[in-house]
Amino acid sequence: MAVASQVDGLLRHENFYSALLRGQIADHAFEGITVLNDEKQRLIANLNDKNLLNLRNHGLLSCGRSIPEAYQNLWALQRACEVQITTDACGKDITPIPRIYWIKPSKYTRFRAWISHPANLSLTRYNA
Repeated sequence: MAVASQVDGLLRHENFYSALLRGQIADHAFEGITVLNDEKQRLIANLNDKNLLNLRNHGLLSCGRSIPEAYQNLWALQRACEVQITTDACGKDITPIPRIYWIKPSKYTRFRAWISHPANLSLTRYNA
């Protein structure tokens, strides 16, 4: 919610997770405390072809082709937000990731397809 409430949102790419999600996050402006049906169409329109939505002044929304993919998307976005807030709290200059290392959306799509495949999901678990 902290990043969703910031003017710039998650626009900076100074951490691994935010660089991974570059170009993958849509925005939806806060419409007040509402549960009206007509907002659904605007949410869908703002989401467009992306799987992540920053609900301004509210929080994060994640979609995916499967529950594991939606979870992986949300986990990465939440982590990017946590790192950004923690880094900002330090009050020090931030070392940006050079643009040449930002992942291209097409590569992220291939990564997302790989990570969401059932055979590869076990690779993301930590085995002590």
